[in-house]
Amino acid sequence: MDNKEYLVLSSSSLGYTLYDFSKKENIICRVRNKIFYHSDTSVKVGDIVYLDDKDNIIKIKERKNQLKRPNVSNIDLACLIISSKRPDFSSYLLDKYLTINNYYKIPSLILISKKDLLTKKEKDELEKRMDYYRKLHYDVIFIDCYKKDEDFSTFISLIYDKKICLIGQTGVGKSSLINLLDSSINREVDKNDNIIGRGRHTTKEVKIFKTDFCFIYDTPGFSSFDIDYLKPKDISVFFPGYDTIFNRCYFNNCLHEKEKGCEVIKQVDEGHLSFDSYKNYLKILKEVKSFDVWKKKI
Repeated sequence: MDNKEYLVLSSSSLGYTLYDFSKKENIICRVRNKIFYHSDTSVKVGDIVYLDDKDNIIKIKERKNQLKRPNVSNIDLACLIISSKRPDFSSYLLDKYLTINNYYKIPSLILISKKDLLTKKEKDELEKRMDYYRKLHYDVIFIDCYKKDEDFSTFISLIYDKKICLIGQTGVGKSSLINLLDSSINREVDKNDNIIGRGRHTTKEVKIFKTDFCFIYDTPGFSSFDIDYLKPKDISVFFPGYDTIFNRCYFNNCLHEKEKGCEVIKQVDEGHLSFDSYKNYLKILKEVKSFDVWKKKI
């Protein structure tokens, strides 16, 4: 085994497509099965791997982070794409994404797509709502996935030379944004979708693209997003805005519902934390509790 590192770009029945950092080119290889058959470790898109002299993967470098859904690793920045319209803006979905990324210790960038569909009044209202997330130290960018404007330039400055993961529900503009970043990638977009209005994301697999700016993890869109692998306590700790104050609650197992001396409820009542986001928190907590009860019955 040499010490050269390769980035796993994609996986298929032919093997794995790897990026050779030294030669700046792609190669195809396979896993040497004897190494991995008796291990819980499987190769993920985003892994840094090492090869033997026959170009078989024989070792995976320790991951700095990983997601379960999508099943990827070593993300420098998760770009959470939330549509402003068609589909309508969802603070619930945004809070859910941020909670998961906080749990996995992955930095998040919030992208509000389809800003061109908003009236000035609608944009001003949504900007005001996003000020809350800026106060929580998240970068927020309103973006048109078809136009290279000043906001797009700001986006480039934040993702430059990073491995970024684009995450969002079906139809928010992930494929269109990738094509805007690098037209040679030419991701398929269904431009005849009359319900979504601007094009449905048609990605079926997880794949990394190399561009002049960064590495892009493209992930499938989805219509629902379960977090059944988390515990209620995880939500109480990693929900956006709660991570710095949960340990000031009177009880160390506080779930911020009706408990005595809850610092989260106090700050919501005083207006320091968003009441709308708190309603999202209770909804997500209820979901996770139902999953937890179901798992205990198995």
